[in-house]
Order: sequence, then structure tokens, then C-alpha cells
Amino acid sequence: MSHGAREEAILACGVRWEETNPEQLARIRRSLLQLNDYDLRRILSRLKGVEICAPETREALTRTPKMQQRLPALGLVKKAIPQREKRRNEVTRLMFKYDRAKLYEQVWSNTVQEVAKSNGVSGVRLGKICRALRVPVPPRGYWARARSGYTVKRPPLPTVE
Repeated sequence: MSHGAREEAILACGVRWEETNPEQLARIRRSLLQLNDYDLRRILSRLKGVEICAPETREALTRTPKMQQRLPALGLVKKAIPQREKRRNEVTRLMFKYDRAKLYEQVWSNTVQEVAKSNGVSGVRLGKICRALRVPVPPRGYWARARSGYTVKRPPLPTVE
């Protein structure tokens, strides 16, 4: 019986596997790391099922740097996207959806609630969109001051790359 077939038979026995012994987990992890990519992918895919393996056990088996290195290559986890790249992707997506100059004019001519409603988003979401696109918004109390006759200097729309 091959290495992979033996593990497959063990997993098919119908009993949920919960391992807490660190030495045993280390030994199993070393065995898994010796498997070829095909067998390792097959076994780890089966271990995802909570009826087959406790999530804590699977986590303990895959937490080491060597195992973490192999998982993306096997297609079992997505490569982590750096926070800076996530933000860049979000800004690019928002740039296609919203015109910065138009949004700037809207937030300085109407209240946030009115602009948010016209764009189909919440006021909080509109604030996040404006921050992401670097669109300055009126400060707190701006509309009360405007109604009272005060003039508040409007900052220019900054340029973005």
C-alpha cells in the first residue's frame, strides 16, 4: 500500500481526528512534508472537512513556515495580498466608479446624507470613499456655519497619481 493510499484509508474510516499531542503532530507534519504535491493536496483537502478532522488539528499541522510555503503552490490557500496592494486595488476600483471632481463638487454643495443617498451608499461608506479617493469633505459643523452666513474656506481637490 502506497504512502498516500494508507493515509487515504485512515481518513475514510469515519472517525473524526482530533490530535493534541505536539510530538505526534510534529511527526505527522514531517511525514506530510515528505509527500509529493498530488498526495499532499489530496490529504489536506480531505482534512478540511470538519467531520474528518478537527480544525485545530488541521491548523496545527499546517502552521509551520515550510507547510505555509507549500500550501499556495498546491492551490489550497490564496497568496496573501499585501495591505498596500489591497488599498491600491480598492482605489483603482473606486476611480472607475466615481468621478473625483464630481464627488468633490457634490460633497461641498450638499450634505453628506444627500450625496450618499444620491449615490446609493451610506454616509459612513461615502466618507470612506472620499478618504480613499483623497476627496476633501466639509468639516463638522460646516452646514450650520454656512446657514448662519459664515464662509468656510474650501480646500482644493488634491491631485492623485
